[in-house]
Amino acid sequence: MTNQRIIVCPAKDKIKMLNASQTSRRQLEKSLLLAQEADTNYLPSLLLLCVGAPYVIKKNVVGYDQMGIINGASCILERIITHKDEPPFDATLSGNSEPHFLQFLPTLIVRLRGKPRHAQLQDLLPQEIPLECSVTLPFLWPVKSNKHNAEARILRRQMPITMEWSRSTTQAQGGTFNPVTIHIGTSNCYHDVYVKLTRAVDLNNLVIIADFPLSLFEKQPSAARKLEIHRLKKLEYDYLKKYWANNQQFCREHGLSPPRPPKPLT
Repeated sequence: MTNQRIIVCPAKDKIKMLNASQTSRRQLEKSLLLAQEADTNYLPSLLLLCVGAPYVIKKNVVGYDQMGIINGASCILERIITHKDEPPFDATLSGNSEPHFLQFLPTLIVRLRGKPRHAQLQDLLPQEIPLECSVTLPFLWPVKSNKHNAEARILRRQMPITMEWSRSTTQAQGGTFNPVTIHIGTSNCYHDVYVKLTRAVDLNNLVIIADFPLSLFEKQPSAARKLEIHRLKKLEYDYLKKYWANNQQFCREHGLSPPRPPKPLT
């Protein structure tokens, strides 16, 4: 990975302007380059590609779910296969350290972390998957004009992946990783700390950075949680009380010893 040159894959945008001038169009093209992914349907304007780097799949793609290519899946970029019309370039740092901008969307060979493939393809290793699919999604973008405000409709085509150097606690929940570096920080819930600590396969693969207060592991349930526990206990008590009353009548009718009543709530 250290000897690989950074490859930049620009998104392919089709812009439909509504009541906007050409000047506004040029301003729109510039603003789209700096747009946040949350504003562009999570398809980046400039996708950085580097062989050996970790990535995460951002969209579900029809026909790829059987191979594990689903939203949120982690993978490693193994190879970049450029388009047949792409001009040749040196992909190593020995030739040029400047990032190279692609003219066409490529095919990406990715390897899912810890998951075998369901199909074998020629010239691919057992866990490699060819990601040839680009995703096309629309979104609206406001355009400011001197006379009035306009709106543009963007149809963006881009590869559905992005670099993944870290994950939030919510995104990591339910998964295991090897190794794991976590930052406990000032979590206000011990359940949050528990999720973080249990993402590693074993303690030898767990690294905790920065200090954290031990009181995080000694916190009592919050007031809201206490109310919920009391509500559940009351439901249980009401059910047992009704069950006990019905059994009282049944035992009297059949000459049996009645059951003990449920313990009252404290």
